[in-house]
Amino acid sequence: MSNQRVTKVKAIKVINSSYSSVFNIGDIHTLQPKTDVLAVQREGGISSDKGFELEKYPPIFQTELPFLEKTPMTQAHSHHCSSIHVPNIRVNGISSSAILQLGQVNQTFSRSRIKHIRILKD
Repeated sequence: MSNQRVTKVKAIKVINSSYSSVFNIGDIHTLQPKTDVLAVQREGGISSDKGFELEKYPPIFQTELPFLEKTPMTQAHSHHCSSIHVPNIRVNGISSSAILQLGQVNQTFSRSRIKHIRILKD
């Protein structure tokens, strides 16, 4: 990681962080959050998750996802200040492989797969 700068934050408040989300302070080389979610809503309530296993939905949760080819690029950075100053950060929520990063990251591979099933009364 080149051209490093220091990030200075006076205060940060994260209300909620869930489902493979990442809140990282500092530099990191690689971030790779992954989430597989099967959400079932049944009108009138649901008493069991039996019959709704991830393995029953292979096209959604087991299919290989395509990634973009890496393209070489030339970058030039001109930092006029050796640090980044932020007075306050307030985040209501990060979820489903989302990333809140304070610092430098070299590579990020984030994946989220969600299947939502609603069962309504006739």
